[in-house]
Amino acid sequence: MVQKITLLEREKIFELLSKKVSISEISQYLNRHISSVYRELKRLTQPYSPFLAQLDAEAKARNSKKKYKLNKDELKNYVLKKLEEGWSPEQISGRIIIDYPDNIYMRISYES
Repeated sequence: MVQKITLLEREKIFELLSKKVSISEISQYLNRHISSVYRELKRLTQPYSPFLAQLDAEAKARNSKKKYKLNKDELKNYVLKKLEEGWSPEQISGRIIIDYPDNIYMRISYES
């Protein structure tokens, strides 16, 4: 499992950089791959700030969450109604385009 770099690690990176420690040595100290440290340093413009890097990482994590289409009531109700009527997911995803040709929000794949 991939672990995200923590605020404490970011602070340690900052501390070691200020002591002119090489990125290779920093990666060994943190027990991280050197490319992870390089990516972390490229996260923001210079100078590196552990606090701003943490805020940036949290914002990106929040924004990367999958948005579920079936949270929209109209789409959810349509799909549930068709499933109750015995329709297959493939039939539902094909028919919804016919029933709502001008509503781009009423689209769903059969996988969903």
